[in-house]
Amino acid sequence: MVPKPAPIPAVLIVGAGPVGLTMACELARHGVSVRIIDASDGPTTQSRALGIQARTLEVFENIGIVDEVLARARKIHGLSAFADGHRITHISFDMESFETHYPYLLILPQGETEQILVDRLKTYGIEVERRTTLRGLRNEPSSVLATLADFDGHASTIRISWLIGCDGARSTVRKNLDLPFEGAEYEDSFLLADVSLAWDRPDDEMTVLLTPDGPMIAFPLPEPGRSRLVHASTHPVETSDAEPERVVERFQAMLRDQGRPEAVVSNPTWTSAFKIHRRVASRFREGRCFIAGDAAHLHSPAGGQGMNTGIQDAYNLAWKLALVVRGESPESLLDSYSVERRSVVAGVVKGSDLLTRVVTMRSPIGKVLRDLLAGLLGEFDFVARKLSKNVSELGVEYHASPIVHEDRGGILAAGLGDRLDFRGGLHPGERVPDVFLEPPEDVEGPTRLFQILQGTKHVLLVFEGEHADAEHAKIEHVLALSKTLEGRITTYFVVRGDVGSPSIAWEGPTLRDHEGLLHHRFGARGACLYLIRPDGYLGYRSLPPDAERLSAYLARIFVH
Repeated sequence: MVPKPAPIPAVLIVGAGPVGLTMACELARHGVSVRIIDASDGPTTQSRALGIQARTLEVFENIGIVDEVLARARKIHGLSAFADGHRITHISFDMESFETHYPYLLILPQGETEQILVDRLKTYGIEVERRTTLRGLRNEPSSVLATLADFDGHASTIRISWLIGCDGARSTVRKNLDLPFEGAEYEDSFLLADVSLAWDRPDDEMTVLLTPDGPMIAFPLPEPGRSRLVHASTHPVETSDAEPERVVERFQAMLRDQGRPEAVVSNPTWTSAFKIHRRVASRFREGRCFIAGDAAHLHSPAGGQGMNTGIQDAYNLAWKLALVVRGESPESLLDSYSVERRSVVAGVVKGSDLLTRVVTMRSPIGKVLRDLLAGLLGEFDFVARKLSKNVSELGVEYHASPIVHEDRGGILAAGLGDRLDFRGGLHPGERVPDVFLEPPEDVEGPTRLFQILQGTKHVLLVFEGEHADAEHAKIEHVLALSKTLEGRITTYFVVRGDVGSPSIAWEGPTLRDHEGLLHHRFGARGACLYLIRPDGYLGYRSLPPDAERLSAYLARIFVH
């Protein structure tokens, strides 16, 4: 008997950095067969991207790796900036009000993040194919023809349904798709070193020294006594400047000149001199191919957004592509990936560019004004909250997305009080907050909303509101519709207190909002519904709940 050939994976991922590995883990978690290749021998041995933001930690929770990440990383709670030996501002990362379980920044070397993701991918029976490169591709109407080369240079051609380029700034995928990569290089040069640093600064804060030759930033690493030092120089930095001995001498001198003679720099393990860019691809999809992460966008490392933004790309695309691969959604759903993520990336590029220009300011007068303004702004809590919301990526929203929508009934359909309360609730395209549910001590049940959102399906929350009996027919029609969609949507009837309206028949999952916190947060004074996407963003809401309108919206997401 002739053996059957192995099934061809639905998706080929090119690049096994944090973005490609997240993409592979997410697609596998959604039940999609994946093949992932990379030119390297293994996870990077250099620390590279360090910062892991709060929103990324929420993603890692759903992937199933957050505990391992937390165990290896260092938590950072704030930043202090110094000029001429004096602290000019201190900013605490104020994220408590953003309703997240992870109100801090984590520092973890990229190699460790990659290894955690590699280990997770293995649980799905998937191994990264190392020392394998993409030589070329052809985008066809119903498939992609890709030419691969192994470590011996042997070439082979495969046909796959979809291809995703997570292969970095010099992306072979982007170049083969002939996608313009518009932008420019920054004028300043950068010097980086991972070193032992002995000084009196706290190990849960970043430190910024505003020197005459540009800022120097110290990031505490997880290993005690180790730090990442980065200098944005207004003068050219040569490759020779990154030699270990010269790096130590340079950073030691800068610390001394900035009033830190007690600081001792030693034992450099990774050094680099480099330039940075700000660039964005014209689009992130071309036919059956996609790009994500650095292959799609580059920006200043100010704010620690690079790796995190790429991981959000993967989290956004994976659930959509999985639905299309499984035949549950139309291919048009995939158009929303580029629309949603390019709008976010534009904001990241603009914000990181502004921050870079401020901290690398060359004008003497400008520097004085900057330092004065930084000191004043540091006194206002709203500044810390605004900065924290942007940097943590908890403020990312997709209001302009073609696949988010809401229906609000007229005055006759819902009372004025209900409409006003609903207006203050969560809006389509916004991240769903991790509301603490606070059940009574003697009652078992979820304590956080994110425990409800775990999984790969859409989640429908049907709120009874304060007068469920008046809307019981509409609520029951929605609940009946949801029963026909159990394979795609998980539905919870959210009742106030411990007992819902006896007039509403429902045998499915019930979420008991004991203290009314969930109703309040979602503006559910009146009966309403909220449909949450698998990536944790609100896709649709309706006041009052309306089965016909919900069905019309779902027709844009799913095929019948």
